[in-house]
Amino acid sequence: MNIKLTKEERNRLEYLAEYAEITPEELLQSFIRDLTKCVGNGGSDERECAENWFVRHYGRAVYVEHNGHIPNFDVEG
Repeated sequence: MNIKLTKEERNRLEYLAEYAEITPEELLQSFIRDLTKCVGNGGSDERECAENWFVRHYGRAVYVEHNGHIPNFDVEG
């Protein structure tokens, strides 16, 4: 998976990562773990915030379809 970033996006991501004393990759990985509820996520509050972001950004249709929650994933690996 490749992510294309503008120079401004890259600079801001690097700034946020530096502020948190982690790499940009670690910052993205931690958010992805919270959003997907994978091992290593930040906990229930972080998962809820990521879920709320997803619902606000992509609409309520997915949220309502799954009884008020992003679906849990039964994916190995």
